[in-house]
Amino acid sequence: MQDTGRTMTVPRALLVLAMLTMVGIATVLVRAETAKAAYRVQRLHQQHTRVRHQLWGYQMELARLRAPQRIAERAAKLGLDVQPPPVDRSPAERHGARSMGD
Repeated sequence: MQDTGRTMTVPRALLVLAMLTMVGIATVLVRAETAKAAYRVQRLHQQHTRVRHQLWGYQMELARLRAPQRIAERAAKLGLDVQPPPVDRSPAERHGARSMGD
């Protein structure tokens, strides 16, 4: 008499083989998706760094253009007579003088 509880039949062996194959394929697919995600994260990080450098350059250019000396140079080039506002009075004094004249 044959003990069927301890021997593996062909259908069971095929089922185990199919299950191991599915686990292997799933592992490969998960690793491939992980690699794609890591590559995308790296690309986005590089793009973020590039945009930050570009923003920094724009901020530097804006600061240069806003400099009082630069504004005076541009005004002179355009033939405008631009004088800075007087700073000998405090804002409270200017406000008080304005309200008295009303």
